[in-house]
Amino acid sequence: MKRGGLGEDLTAELDPSEPFDEIPLYSRDSDVAFFGGRPVREANEILIRYSARFLADVVGVVEPAGGEPAHRYLMVSLLEWTDCRDAGSTGRPAGSELLLVPWFWIGDLAHPAMRSFEMSAGTSMCARFAESSLGSGGEFRVYENFSTWSDGEVSARVYVEAVVAG
Repeated sequence: MKRGGLGEDLTAELDPSEPFDEIPLYSRDSDVAFFGGRPVREANEILIRYSARFLADVVGVVEPAGGEPAHRYLMVSLLEWTDCRDAGSTGRPAGSELLLVPWFWIGDLAHPAMRSFEMSAGTSMCARFAESSLGSGGEFRVYENFSTWSDGEVSARVYVEAVVAG
């Protein structure tokens, strides 16, 4: 059985051997050269939407609706937010100057190293940018986790989770 061109054999490939793994959506500038002269903010919105929709297709194949959740957890992670700081710090507007690289995050939440892994509802400028890029259809949830830097707590990663209907 296939959905969206993805086969069921994908399930075995998505079992992380480490606590988590991240696979980039693209790895070379030439992979996204088709954006041409588009504004970076617009290109980032497209990258976030595309990676989230691809994630939803993968989750739809490997995580049946209403089924028992596997130890595996799949999300999109966005971590190149060096141009994003909330009000009062030294950054540029979220998603407007640096092209993001969405990563497919595959985690084994049962792994002992993941005991301290925490996510919060997205509230930063970065998370709000991701939410606005995804629209209001309810297909996705946006979370984030934080790191403490010299200028306070900053969003380390923004995560996009696909909501499986069921």
